[in-house]
Amino acid sequence: MKKLRLASIMNGLLLSTLIPVIALLGFYVQPIPQPVLAALLLPYLGWLAFATFLNVEICKRNPTDNKISLPSWTPPDTIFGPVWSTLYTLMGLAIGRLWNVTASNPQQMNTLTLTLWMVHYVINILWAPVFFGMKKLRLASIMNGLLLSTLIPVIVLLGFYVQPIPQPVLAALLLPYLGWLTFATFLNVEICKRNPTDNKFGGYNEARFQADLARLQQQAARFADGE
Repeated sequence: MKKLRLASIMNGLLLSTLIPVIALLGFYVQPIPQPVLAALLLPYLGWLAFATFLNVEICKRNPTDNKISLPSWTPPDTIFGPVWSTLYTLMGLAIGRLWNVTASNPQQMNTLTLTLWMVHYVINILWAPVFFGMKKLRLASIMNGLLLSTLIPVIVLLGFYVQPIPQPVLAALLLPYLGWLTFATFLNVEICKRNPTDNKFGGYNEARFQADLARLQQQAARFADGE
């Protein structure tokens, strides 16, 4: 399965798990339901719904059979689903606890940690459309750098500075994600080297060329079938 379609499926899974969480939190949590906390998740639900529809549209506009030069150490597509499912579970456990700590202790370090994570997660959501959809390989590489530069402070703050008690166990839950993100950053940089961008032609690169070529082939095939 191609990574772009896989990202779209994962967005659907995120929506299918977030909606029940909001409903349970707002109406069924014991001993007292928490509608205020549920309402705090609604902006995230709206953003995730937008990202999901955007991802689906990108899938329609970009054929999945385009080929670009990849290093030999690129993981197979089948790895990405289990890896990201595991990482998102660990992230949810860590950040869910951070959210509770910040809600009960809205101190500066707690708020800073949560704010950094929210910035990080927005970049995380935008990365897939930039890399797979727009084929902006260099921009995606820069975004990977931003992801690392926001994740590392979150881990440090969570492990040593969150109040009233630092949370080293929660920080440790994010370490596998840090490792994977570091690997993905080096992979993105290597892909950029193998598929250079030509600024003389509006930032065109091999990935965009292959995607456009595949779209033209599909359009030609549909036109031939129509004839």
